[in-house]
Amino acid sequence: MNETLGKVHFWLSFVGVYLVFMTMHLMGFTGAVRRYSSYVADFMVLQIPTNRFISVAALLLGAVQFIFLFNVIWSRFKGPKAPDNPWGATTLEWDTASPPPFDNFGGRQMTVYHGPMEYDGDASVMQTSTEKAIAGT
Repeated sequence: MNETLGKVHFWLSFVGVYLVFMTMHLMGFTGAVRRYSSYVADFMVLQIPTNRFISVAALLLGAVQFIFLFNVIWSRFKGPKAPDNPWGATTLEWDTASPPPFDNFGGRQMTVYHGPMEYDGDASVMQTSTEKAIAGT
């Protein structure tokens, strides 16, 4: 995905969430009641502009989500292909093809000689012999 669009989406969402929910929080301090269909008291009428601000901020926050949607769709069809193991993980599921073959490992019987948290760079986690595991190849 495009990192710049991701950062723009994050920061606009971050600010939008605070504009919506912190304003609601502050309205609660002023005594705003919830779940009223109409403003019946005089002090509630004064909160109409604040509620309008919250509504506009929430609509803008919803509109910002289209940046994320665009980023996902663009990356799916136009973005670069991810490599087989983009994070260099050392567990078995990252050492097979994608999509995996019928029996997951293409007929090979694999033995794991180290744990999932033992990162050894480019070496494969699926070793076929103890000697290869010791040599790190």
